[in-house]
Amino acid sequence: MVDAKTLSRTVGVSVPTLYRWMGELGFPRPIKLSARCSRWPMADVEEWIESR
Repeated sequence: MVDAKTLSRTVGVSVPTLYRWMGELGFPRPIKLSARCSRWPMADVEEWIESR
């Protein structure tokens, strides 16, 4: 599981773009771990990338 900053570097877009993609392109949503902590499962992200 990765945080938004790490994911943005991996995918090559900004953090705000990741959140915009969630609404516009069906990018996977993060899993909320606590009130201030969310992480994306890399398997979900990789699956989304392969489907594009």
